[in-house]
Amino acid sequence: MRWTGILVVPETGEYAFVLPGHDDGVRVFIGGEEIVDSGWRWPSPDIRPSPQTVTLEAGYAELVVEYEQRVQYAAILNVQWIGPDFSQEVIPFTDAEVAQISSVEFTQATQELQTLQELKDDLADDGEPPIPMVALKRGVIRVYFEDVPTAVDVSVQVRVLGQSSQTKQFSLVPGCSPEEQRLRANRCTSADFYFVAAEGSWSTTVSTTNEHGVPIESHDFSLTSRTVSSMKQVPVSVCHLTLLQPEECESGDQLADYIWYLRSLAPTHYVQIIGPTRNLRVLEGPFSTLWWPDLILQMHSLWVADGLPDRYYHGIVPEDAPGSMSGMAVGRGAATRRYLNPGLLRFVEETVAHESAHMLGRMHTDSAQPATNGRCTLPDWPRDSNWEGDNRIKEVGFSLTEPRVYRPDDVMDLMSYCSPERWVSPYTYLGLMEKLESSAESQSQQTAWTRFWQLSGMLDSTGGVEKIAPIFTFDGEGQVDPGAGSYRIEVLDTNSVILFTRFFEPTSSAEYLDGEEEQTTVFSELIPLQPGAERFRIVDPGGGTLETIDLDGSPPLVLLSGLPENLPLVGEYELEWEIFDIDSNEHTVRVEYLPDGVTRYVLSWDTLEHSLLIDFDKLPSCNGTCLIRVMASDGVNTGIGEILEFTVPSKPPTVEIVFPADGEIYKSGEIVWLQALAQDPDDGYLYRSRVTWASDIDGVLGAGDDYSTLDLTGSALRDHIDFN
Repeated sequence: MRWTGILVVPETGEYAFVLPGHDDGVRVFIGGEEIVDSGWRWPSPDIRPSPQTVTLEAGYAELVVEYEQRVQYAAILNVQWIGPDFSQEVIPFTDAEVAQISSVEFTQATQELQTLQELKDDLADDGEPPIPMVALKRGVIRVYFEDVPTAVDVSVQVRVLGQSSQTKQFSLVPGCSPEEQRLRANRCTSADFYFVAAEGSWSTTVSTTNEHGVPIESHDFSLTSRTVSSMKQVPVSVCHLTLLQPEECESGDQLADYIWYLRSLAPTHYVQIIGPTRNLRVLEGPFSTLWWPDLILQMHSLWVADGLPDRYYHGIVPEDAPGSMSGMAVGRGAATRRYLNPGLLRFVEETVAHESAHMLGRMHTDSAQPATNGRCTLPDWPRDSNWEGDNRIKEVGFSLTEPRVYRPDDVMDLMSYCSPERWVSPYTYLGLMEKLESSAESQSQQTAWTRFWQLSGMLDSTGGVEKIAPIFTFDGEGQVDPGAGSYRIEVLDTNSVILFTRFFEPTSSAEYLDGEEEQTTVFSELIPLQPGAERFRIVDPGGGTLETIDLDGSPPLVLLSGLPENLPLVGEYELEWEIFDIDSNEHTVRVEYLPDGVTRYVLSWDTLEHSLLIDFDKLPSCNGTCLIRVMASDGVNTGIGEILEFTVPSKPPTVEIVFPADGEIYKSGEIVWLQALAQDPDDGYLYRSRVTWASDIDGVLGAGDDYSTLDLTGSALRDHIDFN
């Protein structure tokens, strides 16, 4: 048997420990050092028989007494001591308060709380708490203590394998339960320690000592992190066009101002903005409610045409765009409306995260239009009895970016439409993690560089074709195998012989258009060009023909003008084009810039205009190798016009701090999460070692466009860009 306690040493001096009667063996340890060993493993001889004398400092010392009964007769134990100012006596009981750990929580955004023993049992099983750790993602270890009747000071130390040890002096006050500490309620707080989850298996030790440095308790935890893909978001500038009003545009670079919130709650180590920025110009037709679906169809088709399966395309929409929607997403395309009112900044940040989660397959929390009130209680989400049918996050959320807690009774799930605040619930977080884990798997599609038709469209609520976008023909990297899905596109020759079949599955998302729930379903496929092709046939899952598209007519002729010859292009120029076509008077145009003749920068996508203002100061440089390409489709045939072999001078990079905002205040020891938008016209967005941080007091802090520190002591911060 073992007894552990805290010995109160009244004054510094010599103390003798005496065993006046015992049967069988006894060992006594002070501060981890064996003082007495008498009768242990009887009948072996005593190693340190009683009494034994030791010098102790005034204060507290850890006392451990071990006892063993080897022969089944009398069981006797009596431990006494003698001090500088007192004679031999039984070691007295003291009611001095000792801080006791109630639970330890490992969280990177959300976690299900367990008792200390439940957590240890869970980790012993598979190395994972209920919400697994994501490798390389920042996290916080939160230590909660049992309530105390009187104030007590404690020192908490956390050692994460391979990372610097952290120690905090912590004062416990009466009336602070573990739950109140977790919520930071009623002026209660927790001992929080920040870390980065290692890849694979790693370990952590949480230990406490009292105010005199005497150890109280120590707990070891062995964890295993999951490997999850990063989320690469491509920014898209969106312009709203009308026939009568000037165009309204928003830069895709604004995405960097809103991405910090998604970075905080997404189960991935990195949400990366990756260029180049694409550009969409969407005309508002006679039915303004179709503007958003048209935009999302273009976003999705842009992703397909680029042939980058690991990217997610996110457009920033001007505030004056049609309708009342704040955002929309289908497949790998999403768009968020930017509101200029500073009071709506957080709403935009939440919408960026909400629409990004749609791109990862998460649906809304309900099937009816949500209420916009503080509780937003709904009966049917998720369809799991453990969730009691409402949209609250259920567990305490923690944002390392701010840093702050999100209380489960007041905060709604990210995928609701509820107010006043949203965060991620365990339900949504685990769903996002599952999708990002699966996206880390290799693609099974067979791809090749060849010439493709791009066939895109929109289906209505009955599964019929609502719209077929103009077909474009171009060279690129794309899928060349038959694919998989319940729908199919057949390429037929003159005799209706099938030359090629592409199977596919449309992608859908439900949104609210002017107060009514609407499902937008789109598709976009690259079909390898087939000699002798005469028409396409789109076939539904039942074998019925949805649409037939004849591939007749001749491609239009495209002539370009507006750029000066034999001069480096600096500043803005209006590119103009004329289209000559004996078959059609309506044409849809795509404009691309290729600095090396291969790498494409989309300047305009599926527009009906005949000119485009281009700012060459924002484009990559080239020396006599630049190419501007305008592709015009009459619906089925594509004509191409090009301007070749011009020069664009190089430009210096630019950088701005996007988080935190000016004037933010942090407590000493809190994590400060720094995020920057750094761009080089030649290299695009800059990451990792290309961006370094420094303060005016501490000097160089570290590197990365997304960087955190616990060591910032300066009152002012400056940013520095390294573009070697």
